[in-house]
Amino acid sequence: MFINPSKPIDAINRLINILSPLGKTTYIPRGRKVALNNNNASYVYVIFSGRTSLNRKIDNLLITSENGPSIFGLSEMLGPLNAHTLQAETRCLALKINSIRAKSHIEKHNLWKDVTKVLVFYTSIMLHRDMIIVNQRTFNTVCYFLLEIDLLPTAIRRRINIIHYIQCRTDISRSSILNAITSLKKDRLIHLERGAVGLDIYDRRDLLNLLPWPNENSPHDSQKQVPI
Repeated sequence: MFINPSKPIDAINRLINILSPLGKTTYIPRGRKVALNNNNASYVYVIFSGRTSLNRKIDNLLITSENGPSIFGLSEMLGPLNAHTLQAETRCLALKINSIRAKSHIEKHNLWKDVTKVLVFYTSIMLHRDMIIVNQRTFNTVCYFLLEIDLLPTAIRRRINIIHYIQCRTDISRSSILNAITSLKKDRLIHLERGAVGLDIYDRRDLLNLLPWPNENSPHDSQKQVPI
C-alpha cells in the first residue's frame, strides 16, 4: 500500500522556533528560484507561509511541493550535494539562514531528533514518489497524479493544467498523458475543461479501483489532505 508520508509538524515548529531569531524574514515572489548552496556556502530555508517546490537541479524535475510551515536545506547542512533548488509556487514568507549558524543552534538546543524526523519525512517522500513512478504503467501514474491533484483546495485545483503538472514531476511524454486522459474521459471517470484545467473526478473510488495497489485505508480515500 502506498501511504503518503505524514508531515512532522511538531518537529518543524520546534526547529522554526529556535532558528527564527537567526535572520530576518523576507518575501520570495511567486516563480522565483532560490539556491540551497551559493558561493561555497549552504543555507537552511524556513518557509513560514506559501507553497514551494523542490526541484532537481540537473533537469528541473519537480520532486515535491509543500505548503508552509516547512524547512528545506537540512540535508545540505550535513552533507552538501548542490543537487536541488527551491521555487516559490506562490508568494512565500521565508527566512534564509547560513547552515553553520543553523547547525550550531540545533546543537545548542539538542534538537537533532527533530532534524532526523524532518529528514526521514523527505526521504519518505522520495521513496513514495519512486513507488508511484518507477516500473509503473503510464496509465497508473497518471491516475495517481489525478487523485493527488483532486486533494488540493478547489481554487488551486481548478486552475491547474494537469498535463503540465504531471510532466513537471515525471518524464512521461505529453502524448502518453493525453492518451490516458482521453481514455478516462471516454469512460466518464473524469471531466476536464478546455485547456486541461478544471479537473473533476466523478467518483474517486472508481479511479482507485483501476490501480494495482490496495485501496483499503488509502490516504486518498480516507481523508482530504493537501499533498506535500
